[in-house]
Amino acid sequence: MAKAVSIHEKNPFKGRTLAQLLVKFSAPAVAGMFVNALYNIISRIYVGQDVGANGLAGITILFPLGLLYMGFSALIGVGANSLFSIRLGEKKEEEAQRILGNAFILLILVAGVLTVGSYLFLDPVLTFLGADSEVLPFARDYAWVVLPGYFLFAIGVGMNNFIRSSGHPKTAMCTQLIGAFINLVLGPVFIFMLHWGIKGAAAATVCGQVVSFIWILLFFTGQRSFYRLRWKFFRLRTDIVWGCMAIGFSQFAF
Repeated sequence: MAKAVSIHEKNPFKGRTLAQLLVKFSAPAVAGMFVNALYNIISRIYVGQDVGANGLAGITILFPLGLLYMGFSALIGVGANSLFSIRLGEKKEEEAQRILGNAFILLILVAGVLTVGSYLFLDPVLTFLGADSEVLPFARDYAWVVLPGYFLFAIGVGMNNFIRSSGHPKTAMCTQLIGAFINLVLGPVFIFMLHWGIKGAAAATVCGQVVSFIWILLFFTGQRSFYRLRWKFFRLRTDIVWGCMAIGFSQFAF
């Protein structure tokens, strides 16, 4: 297998003005966020039409938990990506790859703890978030199916930062678009045709996140990425972990 070209040998940022880089990197990010917001609205329309108000409320109850996943993903992803970019600027490429590997493992561990904890204390968590006796069964059904999707979502959001900083903003956008497209296509099938109701909405979300996660893995194990996920860089190092936390904490708090 051919070795990936160093980012310093083929610099995707070289020869472009600040305005060009701003458009190149911001436009795909905005497009991805817009499509994600759109599919969230449409998927809730599906649930509202089939399950009703309680089903819609059940999905909404999980929204703060999803934000918690996103917060930890930003904490690790933004913090690690900042360190990653600094090491690239210093031309310490092996150290940059180590940060990439550490971030991947850290995202898995943190998202895993959140997911296991959510399953173990699901009813108390849902009640704390506002589910009453009418909404709780719907929220529980949705959560039992969708939590693995949240797990993959947290990893995907965190790793997407590295795709973007490697000079592939369109690929990072596709990570978001693929998941949204799968969700939009499978949602009506699972909800209306298979009559899975709120569980169908959750299953469509999980399928979308699975495909997005595979897309990310293919990127970081294929030829397009300057830097790849490698076993030797998966061992967590304390200074990298604390560095990620220190830099990324502002994103988590926000």
